[in-house]
Amino acid sequence: MRGFLFTLPAALAVLGLFASTAAADQPISATSTFTATGPPTVTDISTAGPNTFITESGPARYDGDVSGPYLIAGTLQIKGDGSVSGHATVVCTGCTIGGRTGDFSAVTNFSGPSLAEIKGQLTITSATGDLAGLHGTTDYAGSALGGTNTWSYHFQP
Repeated sequence: MRGFLFTLPAALAVLGLFASTAAADQPISATSTFTATGPPTVTDISTAGPNTFITESGPARYDGDVSGPYLIAGTLQIKGDGSVSGHATVVCTGCTIGGRTGDFSAVTNFSGPSLAEIKGQLTITSATGDLAGLHGTTDYAGSALGGTNTWSYHFQP
């Protein structure tokens, strides 16, 4: 009986640890819009056959459950048929997610039949401030100038 009394608190502590870890891993859904807030800065344009590659960066903003200004920088490929694809990094400074404010960085890949119709996914790679421990993704759709996001995120201690 004596061993049981010492084992029970330890077992409860372990169960509590697993419960708090599981709660931290539950994804939270959110929605927002994204909007370009200024013209892009083009740093390079090159061609290879019918393809044009543009390296650029530009300011934008999230509004909704996720909000704040961000800078997107990457490479866009415009194919001979007008379709597009690309990859970029996103740095959101002073963004608010789940009532917390801080900074996060992410990577994204996108494609579409034209710049007027793109779809992509963004993955958060790091976060600081009150957003420390943030992990998540967003699927988005729209144009190069704006659209909608569907987020799935959680905070890990």
